[in-house]
Amino acid sequence: MKSFIALLIITSICAQSFQPCPSSSGIFCNGCQCCPDGTLCPGAKNCAPSLCPKQQNTDVTPKPVDPVIISSNLPVECPLNKNKFCSGCQCCPDGSLCPNAPLAPQCSDTACPKPRTNNISPNNTVPVQPVNPKPTEPSLPSTPPSNDPLDGNYHNIIIHNKCDKNIWPGIFGVVPKPGGSDPFVPMNGGWLLPAGQTSTVKIVKNWSGRIWPRTGCVTSGGRTWCETGDCGGAFECKGATGIPPASLAEITFDGAGTLDFYDISLVDGYNIAIAMYPLENSITKVKCSGEYCCAEAGCDSDLNAICPKELRKLNSGGTVVACKSACEAFATDTYCCAGAHDRPETCKSTDWPVNYPAIFKKACPKAYSYAYDDHTSTYTCASAPNKLSNYVVEFC
Repeated sequence: MKSFIALLIITSICAQSFQPCPSSSGIFCNGCQCCPDGTLCPGAKNCAPSLCPKQQNTDVTPKPVDPVIISSNLPVECPLNKNKFCSGCQCCPDGSLCPNAPLAPQCSDTACPKPRTNNISPNNTVPVQPVNPKPTEPSLPSTPPSNDPLDGNYHNIIIHNKCDKNIWPGIFGVVPKPGGSDPFVPMNGGWLLPAGQTSTVKIVKNWSGRIWPRTGCVTSGGRTWCETGDCGGAFECKGATGIPPASLAEITFDGAGTLDFYDISLVDGYNIAIAMYPLENSITKVKCSGEYCCAEAGCDSDLNAICPKELRKLNSGGTVVACKSACEAFATDTYCCAGAHDRPETCKSTDWPVNYPAIFKKACPKAYSYAYDDHTSTYTCASAPNKLSNYVVEFC
């Protein structure tokens, strides 16, 4: 499990400016994210060296994009700049403050060269509507498989949306090759999964990856923006990873000892309840034992309801839509298990100024709460003889 964690998520993504992915037109990244070509985001700092299949593109000078992409609130159109979007304390290309910027002290009156050019509501809870028509949920470009027979030539992950609202799953993964790994991204990395529906995703052997729920997604100006789990304004993430906070289901198929290693991770924060478990007729318990053998991993508590104020992520209406990790909220080596704190013995949450993982762990004991919590949160299982293992991921 250590190699999987090092490969994918050992470092939480902290707030950094968005950058265009070097070889992917229209796809943006932020912090410790992987671009569709497998390279680490150009603007990434203090990330684990093996986080992405390829290193940063050194031929690209990281430049913040125009302030058109945001993760804290859904974007609105800049009044004098068609198809340019902003949110929060960002400046529009004409130098004016974003129309939905919070009032002081959250945003300084001098944050931008010019003041906002549109009024906002007096109570500052509803942002000015964009110039575009009212955003609508994106239509599905192609229907994902639903209730399909399981293909015995692949591992299958059945994703079940048990929520009372639509979810936009995101998926990212890699397969090993000599000297490294290559991206392998089923379903083009993202799709719409209506409330109550299921999708079956075929996965090749030896795949390591993550699945996360995107919530509150709308289409505006030809882009698909999500309140949580957004992947750079794209409907199909196509190799980009989600912006925290978001709940993660992670798995490595056919790993060491031909075992599957899987977990539910809150390392990057939480947005909705999530669970993962194997289908019994596809697995064997011969190679593992104990409570973490072929059992259900998950977090079925509503962490948004108990999230500390300093970790809350609010939508434009002031509703808590996610709970940040301490790393994302404070971006210190202590909370991010970085620098001198990059080892299990030097990054113990009990030594932190506030033991935030303890809050997550108490509410969700079957989930992985911070970077070095895997000794109590990693589950193992194995494929049954002459079969490939299959798993279920449930949202809500």
